[in-house]
Formats: sequence, C-alpha cells, structure tokens
Amino acid sequence: MPLPNPLIQSPSVRFGLRFALVFAGLLGALEALRTSSLWPALLQSALLQPTAALLSLGLSPDTVYSQGISLISGSTRLNVVRGCDGTETLLLLISALFAYPASARERTVGLVCGSVVTYLLSVLRLSALFLTLRYSPQAWEALHGLVLPLTPVLGVALYFLHWSGTTSACDPAPPSC
Repeated sequence: MPLPNPLIQSPSVRFGLRFALVFAGLLGALEALRTSSLWPALLQSALLQPTAALLSLGLSPDTVYSQGISLISGSTRLNVVRGCDGTETLLLLISALFAYPASARERTVGLVCGSVVTYLLSVLRLSALFLTLRYSPQAWEALHGLVLPLTPVLGVALYFLHWSGTTSACDPAPPSC
C-alpha cells in the first residue's frame, strides 16, 4: 500500500492548492463574463454609477457622471479598464474563503461581509484615482501603479486574517495507527 504524500497532508499546502484551483476557476468564469455584452452594463450600474454619485456628493467640485466604462466630470475623464474594477480582489477573497476549513455558515458570513468590504474598497479606490487625476496628475503614476492597487488587496487580506481568526476552523484529525 503506497504511503500518502506528507506534503499534501500539510494544511498549508492543502489550503494553497484549494485556493489556486478555486481562483483559476473563478478567473476563467470572469474572463467569459468580461467578453459578454453584459459586462459593461454590470460595471456601469454596480460600480461606476455609485462611485460617480459619491464623488458628486462633494468630493469633486464638478458633477461626476458615468458613461460606458468612464467616470467623467467637466475637467476629468477616468476610464476603468480590465483590472481596475476590483473584481480580481473579490475573487482572491472568495478563493481564500473557500480554501479555508470553515463551516458553510461561517463561509457565507465571511463572503457577505467580505464582499461589502471589497466593494467599498473598490469604490474608494476609484474615487481616489479620479481625484488624483483631477487634482494631482503628477502623482498619477505612483498612485495608480503601486499604492492604490495594493490598498484594496491589503484591506481584503486583513479582513480575511480577521475572519479566519474568528472561525472555528477544523484542525485535521490526528494521524491514527
């Protein structure tokens, strides 16, 4: 009888493998959705319109509106392209939640709360990008290229660490003879 691979018995390796498989599947589904005609309308109504409304509440002196994949004011236009909408950050969170050993109830709570956190971070990130473009275009490269992409990922990672510390994760059963 072959002995099981001790590497695969490691909880960390199992988590990593589950995470990678779930993430790859979700990323494939996202790519299929992004090539459909549904994606621009979904992006527009779910993310860009609320971001424009937030910016128009006083963050920007101009009225900001969304059109297509853009946030627009009298002096600024921000095109939201692939990778800038926060969807991949949500997929990272979902993958981590489903790879971690937890009950269905704990995962559901983690998913609902984490989705809200991810969504708010995406809206705030787009708002910050828009305001940077409007008020400090010289800071655009640094903020767009490094700081603002990492901020939602770090926020979601901290959320996941908090969530995983509050779940009753099952420890693997001790080996038996």
